[in-house]
Amino acid sequence: MSTSRKKKSEANRDAAGLVGYLQARSEGASQTDSVAGLYGARTFSGAMEAERIASQLRREKLANTTGFWPRLWVRIVG
Repeated sequence: MSTSRKKKSEANRDAAGLVGYLQARSEGASQTDSVAGLYGARTFSGAMEAERIASQLRREKLANTTGFWPRLWVRIVG
């Protein structure tokens, strides 16, 4: 992963965490619950980014595989 992409991904996770914090505060949650919302939103955002990258790699691997059985194997096993 390139450095700029890593920084952008990190910034996106930080922004998602901040939104989670602010949403909890606007709904009247305590400071502790708001911080939990921050970490929860940030972690979820990071997990979704990792899943997107893994999905992209699976699609590339499938595109480079020929034949019915090998492609089926890639679809099922990865």
